[in-house]
Amino acid sequence: MTMLDLKALANLGKDRGIPTCIDNTFMSPYCQRPLDWGIDIVVHSANKYISGHGDVVGGMAIGQAEMIREIKDEPLKDIGAILAPI
Repeated sequence: MTMLDLKALANLGKDRGIPTCIDNTFMSPYCQRPLDWGIDIVVHSANKYISGHGDVVGGMAIGQAEMIREIKDEPLKDIGAILAPI
């Protein structure tokens, strides 16, 4: 495994106007919070560590509301409902 400097990656993206996204499934929000380091979007597989039992099929994308809304609108229109954030 390789550890990356998330703050440096976030700054690199911001300097170039490129949104940054990280898959944080392995670390989970308990061990690492990439948003605190400036990453724009964090994704998690809910059927791994978060559910704890592997009996959940789903995922999460976490970030600023406006950016998430842009990501969510097309799939919602094309393939239907999504999991509620509650």
